[in-house]
Amino acid sequence: MAHCSPIAETFCLPRSSGKVDGYARWPLTATGATARAVNGTCEEPYIGSPSRVCNTDGQWEETVQNPCASTAAPGAVALAPAQIV
Repeated sequence: MAHCSPIAETFCLPRSSGKVDGYARWPLTATGATARAVNGTCEEPYIGSPSRVCNTDGQWEETVQNPCASTAAPGAVALAPAQIV
């Protein structure tokens, strides 16, 4: 009986680093045999439909397509709930 060795799967790790990641959260993603586009989720208070490529080596592409955009007015300062009176 032949024994098969398990194949180690490569992943792009979850990320969320503000501007560096397009103000989006990126999920744990199995790389597969070819690079693949992955949809991210915008962080509050940003909106959009971001996507970026997870490469076969487990690295995220630096470029984010359709990056998230702020819902705040230009120059507005966001206050934490405790700061609102």
